[in-house]
Amino acid sequence: MACFHNDNNLKRIHNFDKTKELPYSYCLLKNKDTTRVRPIVSYYHHPLKRTFNYASRALAFVIKQSGTKNFTLWKTGDLRACLMEIQRKLREKYGTNTRFLSLCADIKNMYTELPHDMILKSIKFMLDKCQQHTRRGHVTLERLKHGQISLGRTAATTPTTHLTLSFSQLMKLCKFDIENTYFTSLGKILKQKRGVPMGSPGSPSYAICICSYYEHLLYERLKRYDFNGDITDCSDIVQGRRYIDDLYAVAAWDATDPATKARATHLLYHIQTETYHEFMKLKTEDTTNPVSFLEATLHTRTRSNGQDKITINYNNKNFDTLTSTGKLKLQTLQHRGSFINPAQVKAKIVGQLHRIGSVVTSKRKRITAIAQFTMVASHLGYTAREILNGVHHMATTAKTLKDYMNWTTIYEYFGKKTRNLPNK
Repeated sequence: MACFHNDNNLKRIHNFDKTKELPYSYCLLKNKDTTRVRPIVSYYHHPLKRTFNYASRALAFVIKQSGTKNFTLWKTGDLRACLMEIQRKLREKYGTNTRFLSLCADIKNMYTELPHDMILKSIKFMLDKCQQHTRRGHVTLERLKHGQISLGRTAATTPTTHLTLSFSQLMKLCKFDIENTYFTSLGKILKQKRGVPMGSPGSPSYAICICSYYEHLLYERLKRYDFNGDITDCSDIVQGRRYIDDLYAVAAWDATDPATKARATHLLYHIQTETYHEFMKLKTEDTTNPVSFLEATLHTRTRSNGQDKITINYNNKNFDTLTSTGKLKLQTLQHRGSFINPAQVKAKIVGQLHRIGSVVTSKRKRITAIAQFTMVASHLGYTAREILNGVHHMATTAKTLKDYMNWTTIYEYFGKKTRNLPNK
């Protein structure tokens, strides 16, 4: 690592810290199934952690600017708006006769089975596409954690506040990270030879990149899609969103033409079986019933006017289990009695309220969702007043008048219920 740092002049990014050490591995119980474990490698003390973090941020920005068509959902808070846009686009083909078929799945084995050469191929593809699309070959990052990023070499920057990487340098950093994943386990030094590096700051960007690469190839094939010998452009009747490895795809069909339903079914089957790398298996869910996707429950319903609509509601994964058994199904919130300070308590509550607000917009649904969250949080030791303070924060930081009035009403509603509680 020291040689790589020296040979590639990474001192301009940060000095090599000889006191750091190789990552160590450990296992976490999976939230969805506590009988299974998730292997994790901690990069907290990795000598090149900061370098890989810059490379990850740069790669994510390159993917956004590459001009490729893919399913990537960059922020979970955008889910509702994206689903509304998906339905609007799909209705352009068949109008009022539009019906929806959907696919909800987890993409498996990215972190354990993918060959490294395919991950690197997808990164090179995105860098080339971005360069062709923007005519830029460099990316400039502000050194702050959530700082601004731009393409090109910006003259009005200084080395202490900004960092510029050429696409070839970015490729080298990603390649070294992927091909040199060494870690310790029970005193032995091991190397990960397959899959996206587990624990690296670059892992989310690599996973997004490999999926985006295959989804772009899918859209290219959809332009001349062969179904039973009939070659047509199907790129306008398939839409989807994927957050890292969680996928939700929708295909449209015409209610007056049964043949289009067969084609839509075939398209979703194609996505499930032939779109991604052969080692990337899709574990699907039954979409004839409401399905859980991120923080939402999605369900396709037929409205009174005959059109299909994808409804979205907030999904509290612990509420039903807690009310029926008195126990939590998943550990989705840190216990209040653990090592957590008041600022962290507020951040966790406000973060959950933001997710609720991004999924449901009506006061009634938000009140129901917050009441469910309150029951789960109370089970973990959080007080009703702490949650009320979080609602107050949402009201005072609302960006629109409608949101301000919405959260203020919710604050007043829950305020009446906590008025007689002790001040904690």
